[in-house]
Amino acid sequence: MKKMKILLKKISLFLIVFCLILVSTGCSEEKKTESSDTDVTGTTTVKQTIVDDSFDKNGTGMLKCNTKAEAGDGIDVDLNYSVKYKNGNILELISIQKVTSDNQDSLDLYENAYKNIAKNYDGLNYYDKNIVRDSNSVTYTITINYDKIDLKELLAIEGAEDNIVKSGKAKLSLWLELAGKMGTTCEEV
Repeated sequence: MKKMKILLKKISLFLIVFCLILVSTGCSEEKKTESSDTDVTGTTTVKQTIVDDSFDKNGTGMLKCNTKAEAGDGIDVDLNYSVKYKNGNILELISIQKVTSDNQDSLDLYENAYKNIAKNYDGLNYYDKNIVRDSNSVTYTITINYDKIDLKELLAIEGAEDNIVKSGKAKLSLWLELAGKMGTTCEEV
């Protein structure tokens, strides 16, 4: 039971970090490893350049992104993001986090962690969340409409520190910086 609680804490911390990353996005085909860091859970992440020097962080467009993650033996994790941005500001971010496993206890842990995270955003308009559980997976989908959401209310939940909001806008450049720390790669669509 103690191991399950420790694992749940690690999973919750991991998911919170990814939720923060979801707040913004940007990427390209060029991938260069810059460094690696080990976080408090003992997980090593590779910091990557997710856009090349010529990418216009103040431009307009759409990015499709993916973060490689490992959760343990018999657990597959698929983290995908879609980011719509205009003039360097994120308009909409869609995050799809899917955990697949034949171990029902592992799926229970992820489902409960997702539900606990989602509770923090209950009642926040333009922050839509959905958790779907089937026989071998749990999928957590988040859609954030930064163009309409009450950013003050969002920051009250997430905190202003290490956030992508600056001057009342969700900044693509800040999301790129955060996503790069997590090994996210993206391509323009």
